[in-house]
Amino acid sequence: MKKTLFALLCSTLLLSQEMDLDALLNKIEKKTDLSSKTKLENGGISTIYTRDDINRMQARNLNDILKSTYPFGYNENRYGLSDPYSIGTNQPNMSSSIRVFIDNQEITSGMYGSGIILYGDMDINFVDHIEIYSGNPTYEYSTEPTFILIKLYSKDVKRDAGTKLSYGIGNYLDSHLYAYNSQALENNWSYFNYVAQTDDKRQQHKSDTTELSRDKRGIHIFSSFHNDNNRFIVDAIKQKRDSFINESLDATPTSATLDNELLHIGYDGNRNNFRYLLSYDYFHTESKMSDDVVPNPYINYPFASLSANSSSHIFSSELKYDYLTHDNKLVVGLKYRYKYYGYDKLEKNALATPNIEKKGQSVSTLFIENQYSLEHNSIFTLGLSYSQVKNEKSIQDDNLLMYRVGHTYTTNEWVIKSIYSHIELTLDPYLVGSDGVYITPGKKKITKQDTIMENIVYEKVNNKYELTLSYLSSKDQLMPNLSNGLLENSAKDIDIYSTIFIWTNYYNDVDKLYMTIGYNQVNNTPIVDSFKQYTATLRSLNTYKKYDIFNEILISKDSTDYKLYYDYSLGIIYHVTGDFTLSLKGTNIFDSAKTSQYSRIDPRTFQAKTPLTISPIDQKVVCTMEYLF
Repeated sequence: MKKTLFALLCSTLLLSQEMDLDALLNKIEKKTDLSSKTKLENGGISTIYTRDDINRMQARNLNDILKSTYPFGYNENRYGLSDPYSIGTNQPNMSSSIRVFIDNQEITSGMYGSGIILYGDMDINFVDHIEIYSGNPTYEYSTEPTFILIKLYSKDVKRDAGTKLSYGIGNYLDSHLYAYNSQALENNWSYFNYVAQTDDKRQQHKSDTTELSRDKRGIHIFSSFHNDNNRFIVDAIKQKRDSFINESLDATPTSATLDNELLHIGYDGNRNNFRYLLSYDYFHTESKMSDDVVPNPYINYPFASLSANSSSHIFSSELKYDYLTHDNKLVVGLKYRYKYYGYDKLEKNALATPNIEKKGQSVSTLFIENQYSLEHNSIFTLGLSYSQVKNEKSIQDDNLLMYRVGHTYTTNEWVIKSIYSHIELTLDPYLVGSDGVYITPGKKKITKQDTIMENIVYEKVNNKYELTLSYLSSKDQLMPNLSNGLLENSAKDIDIYSTIFIWTNYYNDVDKLYMTIGYNQVNNTPIVDSFKQYTATLRSLNTYKKYDIFNEILISKDSTDYKLYYDYSLGIIYHVTGDFTLSLKGTNIFDSAKTSQYSRIDPRTFQAKTPLTISPIDQKVVCTMEYLF
């Protein structure tokens, strides 16, 4: 298989056509979204949120965007952290195949595999626009296996010169203060500096008589220093969070806190046909939980108290080379990432875990991707990625082979994309050596996912229609064992069928109506044989004189309870002057958004109790004022 794919990639270099590839790619980009300068033409199926979308939606945090995004939406785990694939068990992160980038640099975690756990609900006032790619997108960016790629593009001096202040207060007396400054320097250099201070008090929920909290307080600093060919990024986050359920067996902790620190320092650049990157990520967590239970002395469980401090250091590097001819674009690259991670302290029921050792994991990746213009309106895409994952002090070493084949056909009114991809996933670092804690004992098989996607876009005058059909088959997927909640390779292949229809109507140059209807079906999970979900979105963005008006309703219904959920949001921005605005936004106004289930076990009998059903989306009203100097 490797030789065949490599031969196909190389053979396309020997072919020639009269159509200029760049011209065709630009034509496709212009027809499919508004972010033509940054959109990844080889990225797969895309969802784009332009600068105008983000501003008029008053999207302050990334979850304001993710909750309506195909195909995954937004969810939170038992720790109150962003985890779209969470199913309510005690694993800290089930969504490591969702990767988050700022510009060209990934924000990652050494233990948990992805920065989505912090960035899923992070403030995004420093972001210009957002691009989300699904279905094993291009290998150009992520070092590790990726099914969803989220790219946040930071603001810069070209559109945001000067200083801006933003202050908001909500109905729970929550508040945020954002500020940024951007200036042009000599020799085409510029900088963008951003700072945010948030006191995010959230809607409270009860488990029996216990009040559960997901409040968080934090500081976020982002800085970018760049010109056309070089970019330096520093991103720093410090948070103090109430950690919701944490590892309380019956979801009634007497106290639960989680402190997080993240630091990212990175540089990426390009010269001639070469692109290169060096980055460092530091991630530190301190988790404390207490519960009014009596532990069994023989198994030291359940937890009456739990204290865990962990840290990770991640070093990433990559070198890519672009070879471009009249009708062919070839990208080859080498990537290397090393993670040093582990617990600094781990106490269960006041008993310290002896002989804690830090571990290392290395990921070495070689990839090659080729795009070839078959005709004047047709592009064939082929990609191959091979990774070696080596874990110190563990037998869990894996070799991952991934590949994708795609074809894009375009006319004046149509864009048709067909994609087949194969992705392989191994254990996140926190799972390596966690036998009996998060995972069943023994070496685990590689998870292998095969996906077929068809994306059809028709656009004429002021209407755009888009239909996406997909089928995913996952072999040896890690799923929880129903008897103990520990992850193990599923005995059955899990099949996922998805479809979404999107209609966008542009009233004029600034106003638009956006509507979606979606269906998902998941077969052969350990919990249910078949899970079905129906979703719909209706969103309007309008401007009238000095007012921007935002309306959105998200409708959801699934086979768990066949209850109809709807999340209605309304926002109004008043432009007092060109530099001063006042805004008001209500989210989940009727407190009827889709809920998530969290398991509960009686600590005395170890029998299952009725699960908690709590929405990750709060009912909230926020008033904000912004001033641009």
